[in-house]
Amino acid sequence: MLGLIFCHRMAGQMTAEQRVLLVTYHFPPDQEVGALRGEKFVKHLPEYGWRPQVLTVDPRCYGFTGTASPLRGVERTAVWPNLRDAYRAARTLAVRRAPGDPKDASFEEQDRQAPGPVAALKRTVRSLLCWPDHTVGWWPPAVLASRRLMRQARYRALITTGPPHIAHLVGLALSRRDVRWIVDLRDPWVDNPGKPRSARSGISDELDRRSERAVLTRAAAIIVGTDRFRLEIVRRYPELSSRVHVIPAGVDPDDFAGISRVPARKFTVAHFGRRSPEPLFAGLSTLVHEGAVRRDELEIILAGEIRDGIDATALAERAGLAELVRLPGLLPRRQALQLMASSGALVLLAQAQPLQLPAKAFEYWAAGPPIIAVTGDGATSDFIRETNAGWVVAPDDAGGMRAALLSAYRDWRGRWDGTPGARPVLDQRFDRRELTGRLATLLEGTRP
Repeated sequence: MLGLIFCHRMAGQMTAEQRVLLVTYHFPPDQEVGALRGEKFVKHLPEYGWRPQVLTVDPRCYGFTGTASPLRGVERTAVWPNLRDAYRAARTLAVRRAPGDPKDASFEEQDRQAPGPVAALKRTVRSLLCWPDHTVGWWPPAVLASRRLMRQARYRALITTGPPHIAHLVGLALSRRDVRWIVDLRDPWVDNPGKPRSARSGISDELDRRSERAVLTRAAAIIVGTDRFRLEIVRRYPELSSRVHVIPAGVDPDDFAGISRVPARKFTVAHFGRRSPEPLFAGLSTLVHEGAVRRDELEIILAGEIRDGIDATALAERAGLAELVRLPGLLPRRQALQLMASSGALVLLAQAQPLQLPAKAFEYWAAGPPIIAVTGDGATSDFIRETNAGWVVAPDDAGGMRAALLSAYRDWRGRWDGTPGARPVLDQRFDRRELTGRLATLLEGTRP
């Protein structure tokens, strides 16, 4: 596979004691949303007296890449092949896929468990071949490289951020008493709703529980993104309550410098992400059919890579909206932010994840247009209501989706005159610079 490669300002005089090592699988030019959190920490940590060194992976390991980060101090390693890769390669040679077979299945199909002991045995084997996840092959080179880095310089602190949670297992191998370890748990590890049951078994779930406990009990501090997630961690580990802190993803106001807020000439409904747009299509189809929304004034943009076997084009055709839908794929970050700022409504699909808040919710909020959040009771609905950013619609509430879209459309028609919209007043609690300051206090060993 790939061989091992080696691939801001300063806040006063730095010393060796102020070095911090950040271990993260995702980092620019990776376009996964998790890459942005680490990049912003690295950008702002020097302002608080910390010199960060990043350990991440070779960009060739990423599925989609954008612009590499200009930040210095980034060490990159290969990802070694894992047992699941070998299993799949052998299976491909042994079993030829029939013409027309889908290359991937929907999440619902992956989440479905086949009955019977043979199916259970197969599921157990598959779950262990790639435990804790598909990035398991990064553990050996990451541990080797990080140990070398720690021999070359004295690091006062270590940050591991996941998912993928393999980063935390790297941290577990590195943990020492003289290095303060901060675990950044962006999404749940145990009972993660995003991990299909076909990739889980009783044994792999138990390994997850034991590994999470080992990591969290060894860490000096634990960061989560929402109050609800903090309460869940404290419920499971009450003895760690004083160590668990909330630092949300937030937004960097600098990212919106120069972004035009002139609304588009059409009522643009935009969604960024990989989830199925079916709830959006259902609501818009009804409004267009009734004449409540003029077809010639509507544009639907689905940016990003829709995964899990979802055919967005077929869904749009069935809804009678095919000619109104654009699928630009993954957009450069600057272009994505511009699209957000000029849209008439931004759709946030966050079903079945009550503890997390999608990081793009903060960028939606900073961009300015109203947000239509399709979600149940949880962290996302808390945020939308707290910031008065738009509407919360239950996943099965077709009437609520129709009403939210119609309100957004009427708002767009009432205010469109070609002049820029007002820039939202951003809450300092969600400024990434301020949030990094809270991380810095944890690195120092004090409460934020």
